[in-house]
Amino acid sequence: MLVSYPQHYMFTTAKRACNRCIPVLMLLRHARATAAHRVTDVRCAELRAEGFVSAGQAEITLQGKALDKASQLLFSLAGMGGEGSAFSRATADFITGLKYSTKYNADHTVALPVPAEWPPRPQRDEEAIRRTIRRGEHFDGERNTIELLLYRPKEGQGPFPVLVWFHGGGFCLNRASDQPYQALCRFVSENTKCVVVSVDYRRAPDYKYPTQCEDAYAAWLWVSECGGAFGLDLKRAAVAGDSAGGTLAAVTTLMAIDRYALIPCHQVLYYPCLTDPTSPEIKSHRDYAAGPVLPKDVLAWCMKQLFAQPDQLQDEYAMPLQRADMSRVPSCSIINALHDPLCDHGRLYFEKLRESGVPVRRSVYRRSIHGFIALMDVDAAALEAVTEMCSLLRFEFGMGDPKRLKESIAVVDWVARAAAAGKAMPSSGEAAVAAAVRPAKSHIGDR
Repeated sequence: MLVSYPQHYMFTTAKRACNRCIPVLMLLRHARATAAHRVTDVRCAELRAEGFVSAGQAEITLQGKALDKASQLLFSLAGMGGEGSAFSRATADFITGLKYSTKYNADHTVALPVPAEWPPRPQRDEEAIRRTIRRGEHFDGERNTIELLLYRPKEGQGPFPVLVWFHGGGFCLNRASDQPYQALCRFVSENTKCVVVSVDYRRAPDYKYPTQCEDAYAAWLWVSECGGAFGLDLKRAAVAGDSAGGTLAAVTTLMAIDRYALIPCHQVLYYPCLTDPTSPEIKSHRDYAAGPVLPKDVLAWCMKQLFAQPDQLQDEYAMPLQRADMSRVPSCSIINALHDPLCDHGRLYFEKLRESGVPVRRSVYRRSIHGFIALMDVDAAALEAVTEMCSLLRFEFGMGDPKRLKESIAVVDWVARAAAAGKAMPSSGEAAVAAAVRPAKSHIGDR
């Protein structure tokens, strides 16, 4: 089956493409995207063999904007019900475990030593921290650790590219071991042929900002310092995450730049929080102040748990949109849900990166709400969004077939010009299209 592709690459009609054709659309967008292009279909054999259900393009109808019953129960019992309520970590983890927890299916687990409390930046000895992580030693004699879950492809030989994944949960909830994240990491590992390192960073309110950011960066340092021993190709190392995890992926990238560490080759950010989520100045905050999933009071509660001081919200590692210099940031892909108070965070970050000359792409899933990729087993849009990340990563890791990619670009270009001229597509499929397009290959060049 064909998959509808979101309307975001400067095309004005919905696209249909498989995961092999998605990079072609990306190239079109960067090379010559104009309003004149009307690519209707991209056909290939892989689509017929490995296609997945279309997510459609109609906008969702929201019947009220309240939390679902399970989330209401979780928030209430865990002490997230309002001002003055006391948060219970044990209750929150227990209820989350009832919904999601499963046995680890990771191929390896690593207990990464971390200090009980990260030293302030002016007092940090970055080289000493790297040495400690490289040697697997504990900080200050204390045995504090965070867990890294490693997922390896079942087939193929290394060295493999690596993706460092950070889970979402408002910096307060969820674990790397939750079933949706285990399923996602395994899916990405198999479909991208890379090793996925899922980071179980410490959460608020037990640990305040910047613990989550420093834990995330420590995991990235472990990959850069020790990943070679696990068969990882550090020239093809990327970061990704959803919601709070998307924030951590962006922050890890900025920290790596500032601290002269290995810089990720790419970052994939699912509906990240990149500025104050309670600000009334942002349109999506106003549109979805009552939810779904993230009403304003829940966002305010999460911020209260995370930050010890209100002025920390001005820190560029807390809210990356505050950062002025984006010139050294690597390429970035942003994936948003339309019905999400954080939707405009992605738009603003996209615009900021593009103005700085950073290669950046953005998808907006028009029928989806915040957190939707956790439902990839039952939601076609979630499966599409995760498959999009696999395609993005294969493209960024340079794992596509150059000959196939060049021919596909020629096919797409021919279809666009044929559609603009009112010509009909050949009815016999891709072979006929490829045959028709051969004379035009010199027009395409090596793009």
